[in-house]
Amino acid sequence: MINKPIFRRLLCTALLLLPGLKTLRAQDEILGTIPAGNRPVFVDINPATGQAFIVNRGSQEVSIVDLKTRTIVGKYKISGTLEGIAVNPQTNHVVVTSSKGEVSIIDHGQGKVVAAIPVGKAPSRVAIDVEKNTALVTDFNGESMFLIDLATRQIAKKIDLKNGSNGVTVLEGKRLAVVACQYDMELQLVDLEAGTVKDELIVGRYISEVAANQTTGMVAVGNPSSSGILSVYDPEKNTIVSILPIGAGPLSVAVYAKRNVALVGAYNSAAAILVDLEQNRVIKSIPVGRGPSGVAIDPGSGLAVVVNSLAGTATFIDIERIFNPPAPPPPPAPPPAKPPKDPENVFLGINPGPLPPLSHGRGSIKRAKTEPRA
Repeated sequence: MINKPIFRRLLCTALLLLPGLKTLRAQDEILGTIPAGNRPVFVDINPATGQAFIVNRGSQEVSIVDLKTRTIVGKYKISGTLEGIAVNPQTNHVVVTSSKGEVSIIDHGQGKVVAAIPVGKAPSRVAIDVEKNTALVTDFNGESMFLIDLATRQIAKKIDLKNGSNGVTVLEGKRLAVVACQYDMELQLVDLEAGTVKDELIVGRYISEVAANQTTGMVAVGNPSSSGILSVYDPEKNTIVSILPIGAGPLSVAVYAKRNVALVGAYNSAAAILVDLEQNRVIKSIPVGRGPSGVAIDPGSGLAVVVNSLAGTATFIDIERIFNPPAPPPPPAPPPAKPPKDPENVFLGINPGPLPPLSHGRGSIKRAKTEPRA
């Protein structure tokens, strides 16, 4: 008769040892999910300090997350309907936009909000020009972008853009930025030194978020419609080089340059979609919480944080594990060996134990007496 528990263990061990099967285990890359606050909508990471900053629109707070322990270690209270967030890793300043027409600057080293600057009609997204210690803030209703000097906390420039300026990303070392103008369905390439639009490209569909690969110079562009399209924009040639349908309602995108991949929060699919930007293909759909609306990636380690607005949670994903999955657990130890059977009774299938000593009682075997030799 088959021992069912042992058979099941052996079968599971054999399956885990099949070549390549370890890459199919769905949860290897998900490190955990924690409560993140009331309607978390956007997130950014400071790789220098190992912390993430999450915008909670429902509670008008910015939560501070320790990425090592994956716990919330503090909060900042900021008034208004909070929108975008960006961190300068060199100065540890955090910039938060509010649609009421204000940009707040947090000096996280001092642990306090140090400025609230009136900016435009409806400040939306923000990116950091680390080289100049400047925040680039798009004004969704004002058809413009503001450059804010974080040292003086003053507006340094205002650049006129098209309608619905939203997502923005900086091309480091090139003094350029790319802005997604949602209502005009247009990408605008901005010269940060001149403060003017250098080039523009009509994409022909709504676009909301952009993220640059600082190694290749390409820009991932998200389309938030129900069809869900991720495009790759080449700023040098001012053209779209690839288009990929990825699912319903992508609202955010971040790029991990080390692997040349993009992680897209698909709001209506409760998933984060990992895309190979070189091969223009979906690598994996990773289940997260309901309503993923913000994504950030540590550029050194590949640790991603996805904030899920409807679920009120943050999911932590190790992108490197998808490319280098952990080894399967070792097989269970074999059961202990049974003691050997007595050779005299091997065919009877019993083990009587040690034989009793000989005695001289009735019925016992008597030893023959021997005469001593002369």
